[in-house]
Amino acid sequence: MTAIFAIAWAGSTTVSAQKISVYSTTSTERWVEKKQALDKTPLEKADICIYPDSLLQNVVGFGGGTFNELGWDALQCLSPAERDKVMADLFSEDGIRFALGRTPIGASDYAMGYYSYNDVKDDYTMRNFSIDRDRYILIPYIKEALKLRPDLKMWASPWTPPAWMKVNEHYSQKSAGIEGTEIGHNRLDPNRNVIGNVTGFKMQQGYLQAYAIYFSKYVQAYKQNGVNIQMIMPQNEIAWTPCWPSYTWRPEDLAIFVNQYLGPQFEKDSIDTEIWVGTVNYPNPDYVRTFFKQKDSGKYVKGVGVQWTGMRALPVVHKEYPDYGYMQTENMCGNSEND
Repeated sequence: MTAIFAIAWAGSTTVSAQKISVYSTTSTERWVEKKQALDKTPLEKADICIYPDSLLQNVVGFGGGTFNELGWDALQCLSPAERDKVMADLFSEDGIRFALGRTPIGASDYAMGYYSYNDVKDDYTMRNFSIDRDRYILIPYIKEALKLRPDLKMWASPWTPPAWMKVNEHYSQKSAGIEGTEIGHNRLDPNRNVIGNVTGFKMQQGYLQAYAIYFSKYVQAYKQNGVNIQMIMPQNEIAWTPCWPSYTWRPEDLAIFVNQYLGPQFEKDSIDTEIWVGTVNYPNPDYVRTFFKQKDSGKYVKGVGVQWTGMRALPVVHKEYPDYGYMQTENMCGNSEND
């Protein structure tokens, strides 16, 4: 699912009086703009105290949402001027100026339909790999943001591998249903539903190697089209089986793929894109622990991305593995308080 936009406030104990614009949305009014005056406030009355001499961690920046097909399609409904204003509000110096952006590798639940970059079954050498679809939708979308923020750091993750690499040979993990409903009409035979928290990948030599090449070709193809991918996470929401493009990995199997295939393939192709474990939506820290216990895990992985219930594991994981980078890859939205 796409990430909720996050807004960061920067403060100072010596702010001079100035006017700023504050935008808010309530149950009755949307995007209400109010002018607010900021005046000098005595330290004892400050709601937020900043101690610049106490460094706790380095923050790369804040990100906003996922570049996806339905988002770009929706923006086409606006006039060019209105569309430019939306992008400027998000990425320009006068806007929020998000520092990080996410893009799916192939179909997501916000794509116009199921697809991958190679739907030719058993094409182990990736001869038929192509990002042509993205050249008309996702890449133009990202480039509009890059015009405003050329140093935007892009990271990417797949919602699913090509269907022919999966044990049920379908883009989804389940035929229908989310949170007890019968939503979903993806034509998957219920007898081929994949049980949660197992590996749905065909853990065979040819498929593992082909998938590593798939990632390598993706990074190279995007670079050739003017978009640098700084980070890769091998799977969106590793521990969930919804009825849209999705996939699950056991941590032991994910480590086999990353350490024996993906990492070495990036080395072979001289790709400097970082590999992160993620996106982890599993609340028990044992998922990340088990991954890092596998041979060579520390050799290729630079960080961990967590979202939804994965946040519950983060305090323990960060304490036990303090030398890795950490990213909140998606806020809780929907029925959650998102506070």
